[in-house]
Amino acid sequence: MALLRLFFAVPVAAGTVPSLNALHPLLSRQSGWRAPSKTSWHVTVAFLGNIDAALLPQLQEWGREAAANTRAGRIALTHLEWWPSAHRPRLLVATGDADCALAQLQHTLNTRLAQEQLPCDTRPLRPHLTLARLQRGAKPLNPLPACDESVAIDRLALYRSDPGSRGATSTYTVIWRHDLPG
Repeated sequence: MALLRLFFAVPVAAGTVPSLNALHPLLSRQSGWRAPSKTSWHVTVAFLGNIDAALLPQLQEWGREAAANTRAGRIALTHLEWWPSAHRPRLLVATGDADCALAQLQHTLNTRLAQEQLPCDTRPLRPHLTLARLQRGAKPLNPLPACDESVAIDRLALYRSDPGSRGATSTYTVIWRHDLPG
């Protein structure tokens, strides 16, 4: 049985978020920081974890169903934050409020996953875009710059996460995507 580390997410095109796009070179140059490639930016909707590759066709069908029943929209990314906290920074994220489209996608996907007895994250949706990961001992950026971006919620994608080697950032590969109706 081949296991794949999978999650459903909304892809974010770097060109659509100018202030975050401009911030990326600074983040990439910080000592002890790992900034993911802008081509892999996304807002996670449903994290699945390690799943049998044989389930891919079924996951794609469930994703199609969820996408077909969710209208495209936008989400406002309004803050940069350190997660888990400013005192123990590990991730720099742009955060926003859960809008109806994202909340509906999460609910639809998690309901289906639970029905099929597959893992699903039952925590409330905290929409975020990961901008950097800090290695232990790396100095955080303070104060954080302002963030006020509006991001399109116009497609759902199924991603595969592959761990990076020797401390490198994981790589994320879109293995399926479906547009949301306008």
